[in-house]
Amino acid sequence: MGDIILQILRVPFGHHISLNIKIFEPDTVLSRYTKLFSFANVYLLQACNPNLTPYERFKFVIAFYFAGLYIGTKQLKPFNPFLGETFQGEFENGAKLYVENVTHKPLVARFLVRYKKKYEISGYWDLDISTQSLGNEMIIQQKGPIIVKFPEINETFYGHIPFVKAVNARSEEKRATLFFGSLVCADPKHNYKAWIQFDYNKKIFHEIRGCTMNYEFPKDYKFDANKEWEFGLQFRIDNDIKTNQMKTKMKDNYTIYENISGSFIEHLKIGNDIIWDIDKNLPDTIKPVKHCLPSDGRFREDLIWLYRSFYGIKEEKEEEIYRAIGMKWKVMMEEFNRWERKHRADYKEYLKKKKK
Repeated sequence: MGDIILQILRVPFGHHISLNIKIFEPDTVLSRYTKLFSFANVYLLQACNPNLTPYERFKFVIAFYFAGLYIGTKQLKPFNPFLGETFQGEFENGAKLYVENVTHKPLVARFLVRYKKKYEISGYWDLDISTQSLGNEMIIQQKGPIIVKFPEINETFYGHIPFVKAVNARSEEKRATLFFGSLVCADPKHNYKAWIQFDYNKKIFHEIRGCTMNYEFPKDYKFDANKEWEFGLQFRIDNDIKTNQMKTKMKDNYTIYENISGSFIEHLKIGNDIIWDIDKNLPDTIKPVKHCLPSDGRFREDLIWLYRSFYGIKEEKEEEIYRAIGMKWKVMMEEFNRWERKHRADYKEYLKKKKK
C-alpha cells in the first residue's frame, strides 16, 4: 500500500499504477492454474478403464477435480498473462498441455490437455477477480467449465472449481488461501451429479461436505458454471456435524447415493471409500517443454529478472538490483499492453463506423 501511494505521488497524473514486483513469484497465471490438473494421471488413467461401471468412473473424475485444488494455491501472486501469451507443458507420462490467453480484461485463457486417446481436458479459465477490505481480501471466481473426455469409451464429464479467497493479504504471518462455495461435477449421459460444499464449517475452514446423486438432467442441458453455483446454493448442510443432516430446497428430481466428506488439505471420502489422501496419492509434476512458441510466458523480461532475484543471486544486494530491473520491465510491458489494447479498440470502432 505504501508503494502504491509513492507511485501516485511520483508519477504524472493519468499514468497507471503497477503492483510492486515484490509480491509476485516468477510464474504466470497460465502456468499456476494448470497445476490444478496435477492428478490427471493419477485418476483419469484409472477412470478410462472400460471395465469400470459408470458410477465407479464418476468417482475417479470427482477425485481429479478435487485433489488438485491445494496444488494451485500459493502465497505470492503470479503474473497476469498478456493477450496471446501461451504456456506449453508436459506431464511425467508424456501428456501434452497447451494454454493460450485469448482476452486480457476479463482474463480468459483456453486450455487443452491430451494423453494419446486415453483422456482429454479442455475448457477455459474465465477469472473474475475482486478485492475487499482495502485489498486485505481477494476473491477469485473461475466461471469457465473444465471438461473431461475419454475418447475411446465416448464419455464426457463437466465440472468447475469453487471460489478462491485470499485473506489477511497484508500480513505475512496470517495470510491464507481458502475455498468457499461449491464444486459440482456432472455426468449427463448417466444422470450422475456430485456436489461438494466448502464453507459449511466456520471453525474448521478446510472441511467439506457433499453427496453424489442420481439427477434428472434437462434434455437441453448445457453446462453453465453460474447455474451450477445456483444449484449448489439450493443445498444446505446442518451445522451439527454428528448428524450431518442435509437440508434442501431442491425438487424431487434427484436421489442421493452417497455422502461426501473430508478436507481439501487431507482427504476425500465418498461413501465408505477414501478416494484421495494427501499423504498417499502424490501429484504429477508438469514441466515446461524445452521447445515452445516465442509467445511463452517464460520469455517475459519481467519474469526472467524476478526469477534471477529468487534463484540467481550470489550476493544479497543483487536481489534488489534484479527486482528493480524486473519492475522497470513490468511497467514498460504493461504500458505497451494498454497501448495495444487501446488501438485494437479504436480499430474496432473504426470498422463499425465504416460499415454504417
